Amino acid sequence: MNQKKNSKDQARAIFYASTMDMTWRLALVFLIPFFVGLFLDNHFKTTPLWTLVGLVLGIGLSTTVVLQSFKKINHQLEKNDQIKHNQLKGSKEKN
Repeated sequence: MNQKKNSKDQARAIFYASTMDMTWRLALVFLIPFFVGLFLDNHFKTTPLWTLVGLVLGIGLSTTVVLQSFKKINHQLEKNDQIKHNQLKGSKEKN
């Protein structure tokens, strides 16, 4: 029972850390293209062309960040599962 709780706590910690990492990355990859598009539209008087280009680029980059984060979370969870499996295997061999 205690091992299940510990496993849950580890998974929760991985999730929270990955979520915080993903949050600032999403903000950057979405907001930078958007504001660059606004700047270019104001500079070249082409409203809303570059703003829309920035939005589309931001959406594409955001999708990439989310997919990478999910891949990272899955890798970390698999790594933890492998470590637990090796620990259980080692403890069974001792008995």
